[in-house]
Amino acid sequence: KASGQVVAIEIDKNLYDKLKIKFAKSSNVEIQYGDFMASLLPKQPYKVFSNIPFNITAQIIKKLTESENPPEDTYLFVQNESADKFCGVSKETQASLLLKPWFDLSIVHRFKKNDFSPIPNVDIVLLRIEKRNEPLVASSNAKLYRDFVVYSFNQWKPTLKEALKSIFSDTQFTRLSNDLRFSSKAKPTELSFNQWLGLFNFFIKGT
Repeated sequence: KASGQVVAIEIDKNLYDKLKIKFAKSSNVEIQYGDFMASLLPKQPYKVFSNIPFNITAQIIKKLTESENPPEDTYLFVQNESADKFCGVSKETQASLLLKPWFDLSIVHRFKKNDFSPIPNVDIVLLRIEKRNEPLVASSNAKLYRDFVVYSFNQWKPTLKEALKSIFSDTQFTRLSNDLRFSSKAKPTELSFNQWLGLFNFFIKGT
């Protein structure tokens, strides 16, 4: 009732048939039978609201956020642990850092288990992924930023300094840690998103 147009994609044939009947008289509702992961995303502005299969949370978020036309706003029912990972709650993760220059992520609601039937054995939250009006990393540097983060997280070194020793000299890294206010012995997960942006901005000035 609140939306101009709703396109619902349902992979379960039984549920699809029931939805077709339930919304037969709703002219602004279109029910599609199929797999969302194989579906084309709209070319016009759109929003997403869904209680998704938890076992493919990462794949769904990747499809939405890495598309040529990401949704303006997304609300997903997800497990609490997944939401923490993508939001970077308590500590940043590779997943959160790869999203934050382009999206603002937050947990906007925490459900009670008895909100659902049957009652789940996991904690469920509503994750919001809102596209930023102005990206924090220029589109021309998007691939370089992603490569920088992935490289930093996958060197399997005890500290970020060790992981980036081929990129920053000891003097540069010490200065960066002082300027950005993080320990020179910090691990990748111990820096905030803004500190990561500071590292990357220094990096691109030298490339």
